[in-house]
Amino acid sequence: MPYSLITLRWRLGLLLAVLLMAGCQNLRHSSSEEYRNSAFQPKLNYGNLRGNSTYAYQPGLEIRPTVPSSDYGDLWQRVCAGYQLRASDHGNARVLKQQEWFANNPKYVQNAALRGSLYLHYVVERLEERNMPSELALLPMVESAYNPVALSSASAAGLWQFMPATGRNFNLRQTRFYDGRRDITDSTTAALDYLSYLHEMFNGDWLLALAAYNSGEGTVTKAIARNARLGLPTDYWNLPLPQETRDYVPRLLALADVIEAPQSYQVKLTPIANQAYFVPLNFGDQPLDLAQIAGLGEIDPTEFTLLNPAYLARRTQGGEPQHLLIPLAKASLLTSRLASLSNDQRQAMQMPVAITEQRSTPAPSRWATLSAGSTTPLTSSSRPAAAIPAALKPTRSAGPTLASLGRKIRVDNTPVPKPSKTDKFLSDLFGEQGY
Repeated sequence: MPYSLITLRWRLGLLLAVLLMAGCQNLRHSSSEEYRNSAFQPKLNYGNLRGNSTYAYQPGLEIRPTVPSSDYGDLWQRVCAGYQLRASDHGNARVLKQQEWFANNPKYVQNAALRGSLYLHYVVERLEERNMPSELALLPMVESAYNPVALSSASAAGLWQFMPATGRNFNLRQTRFYDGRRDITDSTTAALDYLSYLHEMFNGDWLLALAAYNSGEGTVTKAIARNARLGLPTDYWNLPLPQETRDYVPRLLALADVIEAPQSYQVKLTPIANQAYFVPLNFGDQPLDLAQIAGLGEIDPTEFTLLNPAYLARRTQGGEPQHLLIPLAKASLLTSRLASLSNDQRQAMQMPVAITEQRSTPAPSRWATLSAGSTTPLTSSSRPAAAIPAALKPTRSAGPTLASLGRKIRVDNTPVPKPSKTDKFLSDLFGEQGY
């Protein structure tokens, strides 16, 4: 047999082996123009994602006794009780390096935790429904510092920092007037769907799933194939990944340690009550003036913007079902005042005829229907009204612009030099002792 033919067969065999070990197409999650162009985005197959999966124990996972969620007075305690990822990180030099950074920059954690106080309960509930590690509730602290209008230099947006093409793949609509990547509930559902898919892809290894969330499936599978070809370990800690990805998982693990023992890192962690902060309400499909909705419910404009940052023009465009997040303390007032409007008043203010609590799941991604967990929100009867913070004083302000709240922040370890207007609002709302 000619030498060239032998060489060709050998190369084809090697290529086939690499593709089998990779097990997926290459999806880049980077700032490159090619990635942002959806024409380069492969059509992922999410059909193998199992609904409501019960994740089996695997080496390196920490399984803790189950405690009823209602037994935790402070939401941070509930978060720490659901940790699953940290048994293998003790003494790891890369984790220790990140812990040292947090100890030297306690304000970063404090400010991010304060921003997250409006959303954390919702995220934790969704994670528990899917039996996913509660460390993932801290991922927006790493991604966006829990800033719902954060926009990176690579055009990633929202709490979970979705790139435009990835957001579209998970049905996060993006127009001139609305950006679903900033929608608190829909982006959370999309992020957990994506993480569940990655967990399934990498055979139940959450560290590899997190690495792929940061750098893309293709980057991680190529690194695994390379190490397997060389006879090297294929776990996360031994893969030749980009430096950002090598720091990404240790940063999350280090942050989990900080949240569990904040006093050890000189972090003053604001307590958060273990109860829902908002309720999603459906408002039909007609255009709405968000300032009028906020005024009718006596909702502080800044608070209303923080809960509904996806609407870029302070109004909805109508034409399809739409939801707004309303502070639970104000939901009854808003619904009763809407019910008391006359038809003439309702038409003049473009108010909906009726509103209902959002109970349906968001529309599925264009590639497949994902059923890993319910997205039914808490109702006003799920938590005692007396436990909700006192109503905020109404204001005549038209409300802040997204630009005033959403500074372009770096989503790495760069410390936040001073609190933003958002942080000041939250400090005034919750104080040092939480609510």
